[in-house]
Amino acid sequence: AESEELIIGAYTDRFGHPCPMLAAHRRGARTCVRGFPAAWDAFGRANRPRTATDRELEILRALLQESLTGRVDPHGLAISASIREESPRPPVGAPGGVGPA
Repeated sequence: AESEELIIGAYTDRFGHPCPMLAAHRRGARTCVRGFPAAWDAFGRANRPRTATDRELEILRALLQESLTGRVDPHGLAISASIREESPRPPVGAPGGVGPA
């Protein structure tokens, strides 16, 4: 992820810059994380493809490191908390939302 510009809002943009999941796939990762693209786009409130901000990439990097090591460092906790605070909530009745579906 360090060597190429990652985007948010689509799998690729018109210049061929990938989202994090596609970038990982291009480097050999073969895992099925169906919910990630929608979650990544929702986290960044992206309506169209755009370059991911440094802050979004910092949060992504911290969460990936945390998931691989199983350890939570104080910096990672702060980032995880900021994600919960900044992430949009699903509408009432939507999967993961509040209330009946």
